[in-house]
Amino acid sequence: MTSPQGRGGGHGRHGKPQGVSLLPLATFVWGAPGPRPKPRTRTEHCLVWVTRGHLGLDFPRREHRLGVGDLRYIPAGTAFASIPMRDTEGYVALIPSALIQDMRAILPADGIAGHIGATSPALLECLRKLAACEAREIFAPLAGLAEILEGLSPLDRHAPSRPQQTADRPLAERFLTLARHQPLGQVSVADLARKLDSNVATLDRACLAARGMRAVEMLNKLRLELAVELLRQSNQTPAGIAAQLGYSSLAHFTRSFVAATGRTPDAFRAQLC
Repeated sequence: MTSPQGRGGGHGRHGKPQGVSLLPLATFVWGAPGPRPKPRTRTEHCLVWVTRGHLGLDFPRREHRLGVGDLRYIPAGTAFASIPMRDTEGYVALIPSALIQDMRAILPADGIAGHIGATSPALLECLRKLAACEAREIFAPLAGLAEILEGLSPLDRHAPSRPQQTADRPLAERFLTLARHQPLGQVSVADLARKLDSNVATLDRACLAARGMRAVEMLNKLRLELAVELLRQSNQTPAGIAAQLGYSSLAHFTRSFVAATGRTPDAFRAQLC
């Protein structure tokens, strides 16, 4: 039961350092095979951030449970296992160790556990920049990430997160709740907006304020989460899952799944066995 190896040691076929992978946390099952994944080392530095639900992280001599807003930085070469729990959401950034050496960017040498708090929008922007950058342009966002890590509140004394005060938050949550109970292969963002007595522009503003994503991005993320659940818990073929969730074709589903997780649907299912 393992997650993708990321991008190996950080170099492509021609020896050039590759960039950062940004994966949905729900897909990040990592560890040596067994009834429960056992700690196993990775060649990348890992940054694990929980935005919903809980995540279990097992180290050789201790276990940790991360909740909403918690973040863990795990240096390359650390043995650990990752067990996302049901309804877990968040992000995993895989940073090739060779990239740090090549760019001379400074990230912590030791593991860090903290609570991201009010800095979460800055962290999300930083992670998206890292995932979009070519390796040769990655120094600035890596330096920004290092600065964010230095400002973390330790987990054992972080203050409770402040509730969202924006009036648009309930609309975004109602959108997600409604989408989860719809046949996603037959509805669009516009359909869902009408069911909520809203429109796409208003819904986009609500979703950006609450989750930092447009409504269509949230819907695509939900499709991916449901695809992961179906691959784990059902015997449906990838083609059947693609049709059920509204992908235009199996190829479209496969491309989206690989872009998000680094694996094909078949490879993801095989690694769970």
